[in-house]
Amino acid sequence: MNPIRDTVQKVKETISRHRMLDPGDLCIVGVSGGPDSVCLLHILHELRKELETGLVVAHYDHGLREKEDEAETQFVRRLASAMGLSFETEKASPLPLEGTSSMEERARNSRYAFFEKLKSKLSAEKIAVGHNLDDQAETVLMRLLRGSGPSGLAGIPPIRDNTIIRPLIEIKRDEIESYLKARDLSYVIDSSNLQTDYLRNKIRLELLPQLLEYQPKLIEHLGQLTHILRGENKFLEDHAEDWVV
Repeated sequence: MNPIRDTVQKVKETISRHRMLDPGDLCIVGVSGGPDSVCLLHILHELRKELETGLVVAHYDHGLREKEDEAETQFVRRLASAMGLSFETEKASPLPLEGTSSMEERARNSRYAFFEKLKSKLSAEKIAVGHNLDDQAETVLMRLLRGSGPSGLAGIPPIRDNTIIRPLIEIKRDEIESYLKARDLSYVIDSSNLQTDYLRNKIRLELLPQLLEYQPKLIEHLGQLTHILRGENKFLEDHAEDWVV
């Protein structure tokens, strides 16, 4: 196996299958500096001529980890410069301590608002983010624990609103790590990902490793489940529209 060739090929197939990019598209790539986003950026950069797409690197500083945030911003800035790509960044205003949603959700909403604002400013067509197959599995488990129905268990869509694309959504985390190692690529680690304060992190660090002992293919199976449920949901929605009309 060739981790570089195989990973790039799988990403190409995902992009093609879900029609994520069209020739001439300008794509904003959300890069935190972590392994997933660094892998995403490098693969899209490698494929940019073949796909006939332009790229812009976007980094959002959440302002939650004073020393780490600045180091990550500078890391991504240097990465974009080394690739000859434009770099856009924004530092978040302090998030409110209280609210109806979690700190994690509020940070996510702020990040996507930045991406959407940048998309409008640059007249870009797509926004690429680095969710992978392990993220998909974690999302399904998290929603299952919260009592979600079929639409929730359909997980993270590969493409949303024909704008947000996830080219790594069918790639496992260990494949990403193998790709980065094979290419000797540097990345940063968000220390908050190692804490179990958030449900997703507890699932990633505690629950999922235990479940994998019972079913080593669990991540792939949960990914397949989301594919099946998305298809069934779309079928029902299409027929519901026919009945309404």
